[in-house]
Amino acid sequence: MGIRESSGFSRNGSAYDAQHAADSIAELEAQYAAGEIERHAYFEKKRSLVHIYLKATTSPRRTFPEEY
Repeated sequence: MGIRESSGFSRNGSAYDAQHAADSIAELEAQYAAGEIERHAYFEKKRSLVHIYLKATTSPRRTFPEEY
């Protein structure tokens, strides 16, 4: 992951998009396959990246029943 060179604020400045998360997951998979990171670190990082990916690709809506 590269460091951004711009110092301004924008809506896309700090948000992760789905492609970035997918690229990060692929990089993490390669690191784990090469034995560069431990299993626990791999699962913790992958869980976070999958969460980011799901937030970027879905928009779940909570449904409420009419009456309780």
